[in-house]
Amino acid sequence: MRPMFIAIFLGVGCVPKGAHPLTPLAAGPAMSGTLTYTATAALDSTPGMGLDLAVSMTVENTGEGPVRVDLTRARVSVDRQPFMTCKYGSAVDPTKLLVNLNKGETADLYVSCRDVAKPIESAEFKFITSGTGSSGEIVVGWVGLGERP
Repeated sequence: MRPMFIAIFLGVGCVPKGAHPLTPLAAGPAMSGTLTYTATAALDSTPGMGLDLAVSMTVENTGEGPVRVDLTRARVSVDRQPFMTCKYGSAVDPTKLLVNLNKGETADLYVSCRDVAKPIESAEFKFITSGTGSSGEIVVGWVGLGERP
């Protein structure tokens, strides 16, 4: 009986090895002031190592002036918990997490936040912008994995 309980307990919190794409909470490109963006995310699972949230974004400046997108201070929230700092790996080049866009320019950004909790309901990613004419803080989100193991 005890070995069966342990097997069930260990299986509930595990996610199979590999990348698991997450469904966005909002469909299509979004806009914040003069910044148009599309974000996709996947959970990258390595058994025994944990989960990483890999976020890929395409951002475009649709305004007249320059826009700055800063992922160096990005934060992550899982299942409506308080936002926590995105932990980057030591191999990340911080200069690739910061981009300045002139009028009409587009950029592709990628960041992986290490050691996140398994999202049951949702995962959210918050980052900072300036020059967009809006609040400067953007939150994008995805549906979690549900109750499945």
